[in-house]
Amino acid sequence: MDIKEYISSGVLENYVLGLTSAQETKEVECMSHIYPEIKEELTALQFDFEKIATKVAVNPPKGLRQKIIAKIEKTKQDSPLKVVRSDATPNNTKSGNLVWKLSVAASVVLLIGVSVLWYIEKQEVNRYAVGLKGVLEKYQELESKYNESEDELLLAEKDAHEQRIINDLLAHTTTQRVEMLGTDKSPDSKVSMYFNSETKKSMLKIDNLPNPGDKQYQLWAIVDGTPTDMGVIEVSDSSQYLLSIPCVANAQAFAITLEKKGGNPTPTLSEMYVLGKV
Repeated sequence: MDIKEYISSGVLENYVLGLTSAQETKEVECMSHIYPEIKEELTALQFDFEKIATKVAVNPPKGLRQKIIAKIEKTKQDSPLKVVRSDATPNNTKSGNLVWKLSVAASVVLLIGVSVLWYIEKQEVNRYAVGLKGVLEKYQELESKYNESEDELLLAEKDAHEQRIINDLLAHTTTQRVEMLGTDKSPDSKVSMYFNSETKKSMLKIDNLPNPGDKQYQLWAIVDGTPTDMGVIEVSDSSQYLLSIPCVANAQAFAITLEKKGGNPTPTLSEMYVLGKV
C-alpha cells in the first residue's frame, strides 16, 4: 500500500470534518492503528482544524443570551407556575400547561440558536479545508515543476561540461586527428578519432555508421600489429561525439568492427566497417 498516496487522497481531512461514510471511518481508524505515519498525520490534522475552528468561530450576536433569559423570566412573571391541587379546576390546569409549554419553547429557541451557530462554524471550517487542499495541490504542482527545472539545469550543466572537454581537446596543440574511412564492407562509413597522448583524453566523432541492429560496434587500437580492445560503442544517431574513449599511446591505427552485444575479445575482420592509420 502507498502510504503517501493514501494520506494525500483527502480521506483523512474528510474524517476529521466528519464527512466520511461509515466504511471510510472504520478504514481510517484501522489504518491509523496499523501505520504510525497515518496516525501522526491524523493527529496533526485534528490539531490544525481545532486551531482553524477557533480562529473562524462566529460569536453569537451581542445580548442574544441576555434577551433569551429575559424572555424566559418575563414568561414566568406573566404566568407564574403554581402547584395544582388534586381538586384544581380545569382553568388552573390549563394555566400550568401553558407555562410549561412556554418554558419548553424558550429552550427550543435557545437550542436552535446554538445549532445555527454550530452549523455556520462548520461551514466555515469546510470552506477553509477546501481552500487549504487547493493550496496544497498548488504547492505540490510548483514543487514538481521546480524539481523538473532542477533536473533540466543539471543536465544542461553536464552537457556544458562535456562540451568544454570537447572544445579543450580540439583546441589543444598536440591533439591528433585520425580519419577512419569506410572499408569494402561499408564504403560510405566515416568516423573521426581525436586523441591526445599528453592529456590522456580522446573522443570519436561519428559522421556515418549504419544502424547496428541487434549488434554493437567495437573500437580497436592497432599497437605493434596487435588489436587492442577499446570498448563497445553505443550508436544512437548519425552524428555524435562519444566521450571517455580510452586513450592508447603508440597506436599505429584505429578500426571499428561490428560484433555481438557486449563485444568480442578479438575483432571479426570480415565485419570491419572503418579503418584509419595514425
